[in-house]
Order: sequence, then structure tokens, then C-alpha cells
Amino acid sequence: MQITDMLSPQAFEQALRDKGAYYHIHHPYHIAMHNGQATREQIQGWVANRFYYQ
Repeated sequence: MQITDMLSPQAFEQALRDKGAYYHIHHPYHIAMHNGQATREQIQGWVANRFYYQ
């Protein structure tokens, strides 16, 4: 698709909704952490990673 190509309103909305599949909330690690299934070591690794990149 080129920049000059226009999407219908419905196709544009669907394209935006499709981007949601790439959000971190759908990552298996995030799901495990949210559900309380991540180990202490996994949480520590996550914290270290967040600290380093923030």
C-alpha cells in the first residue's frame, strides 16, 4: 500500500484494531506476571530490564 492509497473508514478502524495484537499486554510473559505465575527470578529480571531501559 502506498501513502496515497486511502482506506475506507471501516478498513482504517480494522487496521488500528489489528495493531492491538502487538501490544505488550498480549505477551505470554506479561500474562504470566499479571496472573501471578512468574517466578521471583523472572520478576527480578523484568525489574532489571525496566530499570536499564527507562
